[in-house]
Amino acid sequence: MTSPADLLTAFDRGAREDYSWGWIVFLKSAALDPGATMTLGVCSISPGESNRPHFHPNCDEILYVQSGECIKTVGEQQFTMGPGDTVRIPRGVHHFARNTGSEPFVCVIAYDSPDRRVVFL
Repeated sequence: MTSPADLLTAFDRGAREDYSWGWIVFLKSAALDPGATMTLGVCSISPGESNRPHFHPNCDEILYVQSGECIKTVGEQQFTMGPGDTVRIPRGVHHFARNTGSEPFVCVIAYDSPDRRVVFL
């Protein structure tokens, strides 16, 4: 049986990646939990900043906005997003977000692979 320690990841124990534009904290992935079948994280983009254009060759992504606002580019389409909005980004489609607000843009990101891969453009 899986122990509670394997199932639960506290935010402050996630795998944090810092960038010039903000940060991502991964809470579940194969690297953090060998039994995971997905990847889950929280991302923050600072006001006026954008994350780098990229795509995921091995998984779809679902992004749910917790707070802030952004322009999300997915392939050739652009969406204005705010709290409560959700977008699905198909595998292999180039995307990025630009924070258009005055507060951090914070979103939950989920991938249908325990080993999310990223290719920066």
